[in-house]
Amino acid sequence: MKKENRWTMFFPLVIIWAAAILLFHGMCAIEPTLAASPKLFSFGDWLARSQDGILYKVFWTIGDWTDCQGFRSLPGGAALVLSGLIVHFILKKGCKAKMYPVAAPLGVMPQIILTGFVGVGLATALYGSGLSAGWLPTFLPCCTIPAALVLTYGSHWTVWLTGGVMGCLIQYPLSVLANNLAGIIGIPPICTFTILAVGFGGIVMTEIYRFLPWCRAAAKDENKRVFHPYETVNAPVPEATVGWYIRRFLADFTDLLFFGNEWVGICYIGGLTLSWALNPAHICYGVPRLYPAMLCGMMLGTSLAIFLWYPKYKELGAYNTFCVNEVMAVVPLFFGLAGEAATFNPIFLIVMAIISAVICPPFCAAVSGWIGKLTFKRYEGACAGVIAAAPTLGLSIILITLIFKGFLAVGLF
Repeated sequence: MKKENRWTMFFPLVIIWAAAILLFHGMCAIEPTLAASPKLFSFGDWLARSQDGILYKVFWTIGDWTDCQGFRSLPGGAALVLSGLIVHFILKKGCKAKMYPVAAPLGVMPQIILTGFVGVGLATALYGSGLSAGWLPTFLPCCTIPAALVLTYGSHWTVWLTGGVMGCLIQYPLSVLANNLAGIIGIPPICTFTILAVGFGGIVMTEIYRFLPWCRAAAKDENKRVFHPYETVNAPVPEATVGWYIRRFLADFTDLLFFGNEWVGICYIGGLTLSWALNPAHICYGVPRLYPAMLCGMMLGTSLAIFLWYPKYKELGAYNTFCVNEVMAVVPLFFGLAGEAATFNPIFLIVMAIISAVICPPFCAAVSGWIGKLTFKRYEGACAGVIAAAPTLGLSIILITLIFKGFLAVGLF
């Protein structure tokens, strides 16, 4: 057997880092020109019109699919959902091309999208009037426990409809509480979302689901769970090649959202960048230069994490480097929304990417493994995994945020 050389992936790592930094400078340079002639409504207009306009409420629910990473983009959300469905149907046709299956090889991508839209649609319809006071966290049902319920208990309509409704009725109130708590503590809201609304809320939702009369049969008997697995799956096997490295890098952009596919990753990035090009004030809550900083940070951190932790991919088949992708989106977002000038300093982003890539994957693996020993005793499948992993992700974001708050306090940047 030919011995692998991880340094084969070093060249694309260098290319991605160079591209990220050049993109950041280039995008920041042309952003004022794009902002002067917008072709898409701004976040402020979107927020105002979503209070009573049905069309803009629909737009809001589509944008919800990008909110867990802090983008809030209509084209980005549309690109994510549509490309996920397209890849799903391509795989259902028996496509043998090498690619990661969307939402695992279970064939439940449409139901994951349905449960997400049920949750965010209901949350927007019931609580949308509150948008007059500012942004509301209506997004959680489309990227957490409702999807995990489908992956665990199947694609029957009772699963995805029940999960979506519970996401609205249980997760949304918890996320409002979590948002207020994060403001008091001074940490990114996603930290308290993951711990309170996803971790604790996931336990509440899963417990309720298991005892609902119309869900109890599938919860107790695996043979009554409906899945539609792809007949042919040719997922890339971890190997120290340029091809695998690029595929894994792109897939990490959508792993947290349960898509986890490289082609969806391309479309997602394309949709986000399109929304920025049409109007920089549309994406990332309208904060100037924030999208270039977040995109640059995600590219730097994700590419380095995959390179550093490739041995874990080889050993385990999969690893949680996608946590770095989330950290490098959310932490710059937090500092950018706070008006911290260092957010737009490439050195700040490079140092954050290095520290996040080194610390976050093993930290998340260790803590989620410890929590998982408890959750897997009571729960199963994706539900147990998400309940264990979500709080861990929140803790890693808190850790990186505190480290860089310390750096800023001593004047390092």
